[in-house]
Amino acid sequence: MQRLFILLPDTETCSQVVVELQGLGVAKRQLHVIASLSKTVDNLPVANVLQKTELIHGVIKGLVIGGIAGLSGGLLLLNYPPAGLAVENAVLPVAAAGGALMGAVVSALISSREHNRRLDPYQLSIEQGKLLLLADVPRRDTENIRNLVCRGRPGVQVDQAV
Repeated sequence: MQRLFILLPDTETCSQVVVELQGLGVAKRQLHVIASLSKTVDNLPVANVLQKTELIHGVIKGLVIGGIAGLSGGLLLLNYPPAGLAVENAVLPVAAAGGALMGAVVSALISSREHNRRLDPYQLSIEQGKLLLLADVPRRDTENIRNLVCRGRPGVQVDQAV
């Protein structure tokens, strides 16, 4: 799948593009509209927290860092056990899993408030009243969809995610 960033001038044009994309077989769950708070996007598929924030990236980072921290803590506990406590090797996977879980939760809480940096180039246009449509389309159809969306619509900008 390839994500297209389609910048559209108004809600009517966005509705037309969504209908055309759905006619080409793009599912509604693969379309996400981002607009300013002043725009009403009633019948359009609105982007959720996964598209607007760094949540997924943060959870993955938290899993990795937390897992490493938990494993390190387990190794310290294994090599330097507290007095009078016998520590088994089974503490390592438990500590790593616990650290990964804790890291994922903490990182999710933090990153759910952090905006998606891939949307930065479009922020000013969105604030000026334009709509950004994120469309996840098959790679083989990317060029055809780009041509279809731009045909006869001045002011429409289509970019591909890198």
